[in-house]
Amino acid sequence: MEKKLVRALLIEDDPSVAQLIRKMLDKVRDISFDLIHVENLSSGLEHLKDGQFVIILLDLGLPDSSGMKTLNKVYAQALDIPIIVFTGQDDEALGVSAVNAGAEDYLVKGQTDRKSLVRAIRYAVGRHQVKEALKDTTANLKRTVEKLKKANEKIINQQKSVIEEERLKVLLQLSGATAHELNQPLMALMENVDLMRLTKNIPDKIQKYMQGIEDAGQKIFEIIKRIQTIPQDNIKSDDSNNSTEGLDKKISIISVEESESDFKKISNCLKTFTQLDLTRVKNIKEALALLNDSPVDLILSEYFLPDGNGIDILRSLNDSKLEIPVVIITGQGNETVASEVIDEGAYDYLPKNKISKKSLFRSITNTVEKFGLEKEIKISQGKLAEMSSLEKEMKQAQIQLAEMSTRDELTGLYNRRYFIESLERELARAKRYKRNLGFCMIDLDKFKYINDTYGHLAGDMTLSNIGRMFDDHFRQGDLICRYGGEEFAVILPDTSLKSAMAVCERLRKKVLSHKFKYNSSDFSISISIGVALYNNLVHRSSDELVSAADQALYRAKEEGRNRVRYFSDNH
Repeated sequence: MEKKLVRALLIEDDPSVAQLIRKMLDKVRDISFDLIHVENLSSGLEHLKDGQFVIILLDLGLPDSSGMKTLNKVYAQALDIPIIVFTGQDDEALGVSAVNAGAEDYLVKGQTDRKSLVRAIRYAVGRHQVKEALKDTTANLKRTVEKLKKANEKIINQQKSVIEEERLKVLLQLSGATAHELNQPLMALMENVDLMRLTKNIPDKIQKYMQGIEDAGQKIFEIIKRIQTIPQDNIKSDDSNNSTEGLDKKISIISVEESESDFKKISNCLKTFTQLDLTRVKNIKEALALLNDSPVDLILSEYFLPDGNGIDILRSLNDSKLEIPVVIITGQGNETVASEVIDEGAYDYLPKNKISKKSLFRSITNTVEKFGLEKEIKISQGKLAEMSSLEKEMKQAQIQLAEMSTRDELTGLYNRRYFIESLERELARAKRYKRNLGFCMIDLDKFKYINDTYGHLAGDMTLSNIGRMFDDHFRQGDLICRYGGEEFAVILPDTSLKSAMAVCERLRKKVLSHKFKYNSSDFSISISIGVALYNNLVHRSSDELVSAADQALYRAKEEGRNRVRYFSDNH
């Protein structure tokens, strides 16, 4: 695999620290760091005038400058480059101040290993990309609003005579296209605002600006709706100039599926949609052969295939320079596979047990629209041919970040994907600051009985209510997620084992005393909870922490359910 090139500027006066950082970065497998090292601020500022850097690593204690003024000088000259600052072990408050002043992150000397350094660089570049995308989207939004105003003015001024009727039709078409064009960057803008809200400790001033953007965005959404209701019955669109792939015309789909029964299920789900043209092949080889013979708009592929898997088909498309969106069908609950195929370039994934007419058509619709928008952006920017591998990855990461939902639809809690990322982040923070991290796994006891007795709608209602109860019970800084089915996970930062056990015991009693109502039936449910802890004395990886809590949960179940148990190495 070809390494990505990242040009970095290190401003650090201690040669031994600089050498250590260089060695750390040299060991990164997927990134080739072109590290430029200088020992004082003045030399660093000179390099910033000429060099194109992706990241700046800045020591705040330099021979010719120290403290916040060092950051201010670099930030003023490098507004478009993310900055990570280094502080001493006694200067963490300075690091926090630096982040508030514009730095993306800070690292403490003597407490930084290769993994945390590379992770900080990845996060810093990613966050900075999202911020820059928000700025670009806002600018595009303003330009599009002006275009919309001009289009509407023309419509009003050209309604005076029959001769100008044809012009009116053209302008109505322009308004509809402009409304569609406005809607896409507006959605991206609102999604980026939602992502920024996930960041903790956002200054009040920025939150106020974000609220202003949301309010303005809502007004523009209303304008778009009004424009889209303008009658256009007699206007014929010119599809030849429309670069957005829509479902108002035939969509050619290849289904790569060996199983007869699985393909039959897919075919039955889509047979009522006449605009979808579904062709079946049984393996990757047949799929690639068909792609060479006829144009295809989307590939719907089973993950496990006779001659490879979903990742193989994605890589084959990439090697063949074929830009075709792919939706992967995975096994039930296989989150690891889902994460891998998304990272490899799949646009979406569907668990087999979740496939329905509605979910399958929604996935196809979203994928085709996303792919069309991505093509539109690349063409309009004129960078498709010359875009570097790093720029491509950043663009894909931005789109993936903006489009990927972090919430479970039924409970409103975070989903498992977001939980996995957050647990790694919270463990790193606990290790850095030598703090406790509580973690618990929660399971609804005999939940199957509710589904069997009252029906699955009653089960869904129970899960939805449980989600609200959990959200109300835990602190704002705690992270609650639906781990899968009737199982939940909670991350408790800065929490001792005693406190974690106490808060879980209160939750157990609260759930047990709650009466659930469905139609004319009342029923109760109990929960079992397993608790595990990370601290200075007990170091655990994310997998080990989850496993420990799961073992404690299993013990709670074995002892009769409706109880809280903690993990101990002695058990």
